[in-house]
This record gives sequence, structure tokens and C-alpha cells, in this order.
Amino acid sequence: MITGSVQAAAEHAEFRCVNSVLGNLKTTIVGTNYIFKG
Repeated sequence: MITGSVQAAAEHAEFRCVNSVLGNLKTTIVGTNYIFKG
């Protein structure tokens, strides 16, 4: 695991997967908030 460089760490599949999941969660939360605020 590479911890010193953000660029190098971002190239690993595990980090890309985590970033995808976090992005999807953020989109879901924002979408849900939009629906409730109407």
C-alpha cells in the first residue's frame, strides 16, 4: 500500500473502488435531500 503520494495511491484499484462508492453515496444523499426539500 502506498501512503506517501496521493497520485500514486489514487491509481490503486482499491482506492478507485472506495472513491466510486463514496461518490455514489454523496450523489444519493444530495438527491434525497433535493427530493425532501422539493
